[in-house]
Amino acid sequence: MEDNFQDIVKSKSTESLKNIAINFTMHRGALVAAAKKELENREVEFSDEEKQKIEDNRNQRKQSAIDDKESKKSWDWFNAKWKINIVDDINAPQLYSRQVINVFSILFSVLFGGILLSINLKSVNNKKAIFPVLFFSMVYTSVMIFILNLIPGSTSLLTIMFNLVGAAVLYNFFWGKYIGKEFQYRTKQFWIPLIIGIMVTSFSIWAIIAGNKI
Repeated sequence: MEDNFQDIVKSKSTESLKNIAINFTMHRGALVAAAKKELENREVEFSDEEKQKIEDNRNQRKQSAIDDKESKKSWDWFNAKWKINIVDDINAPQLYSRQVINVFSILFSVLFGGILLSINLKSVNNKKAIFPVLFFSMVYTSVMIFILNLIPGSTSLLTIMFNLVGAAVLYNFFWGKYIGKEFQYRTKQFWIPLIIGIMVTSFSIWAIIAGNKI
């Protein structure tokens, strides 16, 4: 992945590289490191104003970490701060939010949430992480269906409980590992996935009802 970033930064302008280095909180660490290295290779130096902006961003990130620790808002299932790291900066990439992925995973399926997370991974240029996310989502959903079929009279509540666990893994482990807990982004509209989810769910319910009538 780092080699890919090295190739990517070589084609970028000096101004773009500076923007990545200065606004480092909005980019993956490997990309920021590659941008800084490329600037060094080009013998480009930051102005005093740019250095101050980097320092301000660094201090802001440190303060955010302190505030997060003091308020005990950890990165776990009980974290209610869904809007963390959501910004209005037009330079930030658009992603499906953690809240959207969580809700879709619970209401529709962990596989559905995994697909949305995979789309996010493509948006942040981390395509190699798509396979493990989709693999987990498919295996987890398959195992869940298998277990539910073994339990007599399994209810929707039990399905939601399984989805809750899978959703927690998606937005805690996979998002944290492959996108980054401090990665800043803009939210992407979720109407199309919502419509698709409703249609798929409606069809599944119809197929179950029709099958029981046969």
